[in-house]
Amino acid sequence: MSTEQGVGAWAFQQKRLFIIVTILFTLLGVLTFQVVPKDEDPRLPDWFATLNVVFPGGEVQQIDQMIARPINEKLKEIDELKKVETTTRVNVTSLQL
Repeated sequence: MSTEQGVGAWAFQQKRLFIIVTILFTLLGVLTFQVVPKDEDPRLPDWFATLNVVFPGGEVQQIDQMIARPINEKLKEIDELKKVETTTRVNVTSLQL
């Protein structure tokens, strides 16, 4: 194949080889779709999140009462959440979902 000829010109010159390669790739694609397992409801990994709320100058009881408890109660309304762990310290509260 010279540099002036393209792939189309080469395929036209090598008709049989091109047809055989095309058929092989098509069969390979069809077989791949048949072999790949299909799940009706695939298992999704468990997800988690960390919510950190910074409240500069806040005491533990103040942060717990004003921030952590209201957020915790709203999160309990979500059925998909299995567990919520709350840790409150001076200036910050952290919720593990």
